[in-house]
Order: sequence, then structure tokens, then C-alpha cells
Amino acid sequence: MPPNLALQSDSRAIVGALGALYMMWLQLNANVSHARAMTRSLGQLSEQTLQSASFNGDTKEWVFVFSGGVGLRVSAPWRIVAHGQIALGWQDDGHSFGLQMPIDATERLGALIHGRRIASASVSLSGDLAIDFGGDSTLEIFNASCGYEGWQLQGPGQRWTIAQGGGNVLESDHDG
Repeated sequence: MPPNLALQSDSRAIVGALGALYMMWLQLNANVSHARAMTRSLGQLSEQTLQSASFNGDTKEWVFVFSGGVGLRVSAPWRIVAHGQIALGWQDDGHSFGLQMPIDATERLGALIHGRRIASASVSLSGDLAIDFGGDSTLEIFNASCGYEGWQLQGPGQRWTIAQGGGNVLESDHDG
């Protein structure tokens, strides 16, 4: 085959591969923006403040108590992202990571978000919960099981929101 024809054939193959990659990128990008658009707000957390957070050794859950009679029980992985960095994770309690003292997660949670007003709270399509404390700190909870409930939000009153295994999120009809 003459060199010109070989070069044309290679160019067509490269252009075809680039076109296929571009189409895949467009599909992935469309899925990402679709998933982001499929979040819903949890208005019962808006404007509330964190009053306390502790680990319940009996149930193996973290319990977050907010103002306004709202409580959150979490058995799924969670983390606090502050200023773009992971400031604390659900498994950090009691570990020293080369520090002089082991991390006290309850104390660190207090320092990071206690008393801070919640700007927004949203649930993703898969049941992940993000609670934004004014833009620089976010509590992220990952609904990590296909079978177990990841978290339960109760309040105000008899209102419940539950992240079931597999990503389904149920909300009660009671509102107070």
C-alpha cells in the first residue's frame, strides 16, 4: 500500500476512535448531570443547627440531634468535608494517625459544625444525604448497602425520612 493511503487509513481510524470517545463522554456527562438533577431537598433540616452528635455503641449508629426537634440516626459511612478537605470520617474516632492524641470524633464534630446553621440538605437518587453548613462544611452520608437502611431522619413531630438499602428513600406523610 502506498504511504499516502496508509496514512489516510490510519487518520480515519483515529478520527473514528476519537468520535466514539467523544460520544461516550457526552453520554457519561448527560448521566452525571441527570443524576445531579435528580436530588431532592429536605426542607425540615433547613435553618436548623447541630446540637449534639454521639456514637451509640448499642446500635452501632451515629446520632445527630438538631434544633427544631429533628434527629438523624446514621449506620452508613459518613464524612465531614470542610474547605474542600475531608476533616473527619465515621471510622476516625479513637485513631491517632501519628498525632499525639487519638481523634475524639464527637469533639471534632462539635468543633467543625456544632451550632452552625444548615443552609440546605439534599438526597441523591441513590439515597446519599448531603447536609450543607453554609458552603464551607458539608456532612456527607453514603447509603452504602443494597439491603440495610443507611440513615433515618425523624422530625419535626412524627415526620420520617428513611434511606432504605438499594437507594430507595421513603418519607412519611406526617408533618408535625
